[in-house]
Amino acid sequence: MKRRIDNLTENFSIDNDRYWHMHLPVSQAFIDSPKTPHAIKRDCIQLLIDRVEHLISIRPPSNRNNKVLAAIDLPDLFGSQIIIFYDEEYYKSFFIDKTIIKDGQKCLLIEIS
Repeated sequence: MKRRIDNLTENFSIDNDRYWHMHLPVSQAFIDSPKTPHAIKRDCIQLLIDRVEHLISIRPPSNRNNKVLAAIDLPDLFGSQIIIFYDEEYYKSFFIDKTIIKDGQKCLLIEIS
């Protein structure tokens, strides 16, 4: 999984769409299982954060205004993903007051880029 995430985020993806995203490349049965050790889940979260930092560090000058973030879905990690927003208006419309409403749950957005 780590190798696949590293490969998928090796380069800063430049897309013609309003955003690019990458979900965790693992099965839902594995990552959301109560039998999966917390250490593995913690490592997955840290890996997403580390790859976001990597993407921010290699972001081309022409893309400095693009938002790069890790959306961590807790307690079930399967919905977690890395997102690059190319369109500022779409980014703003995606979130309400720095929160995401998903399945009736309110999630906090913390910007680092």
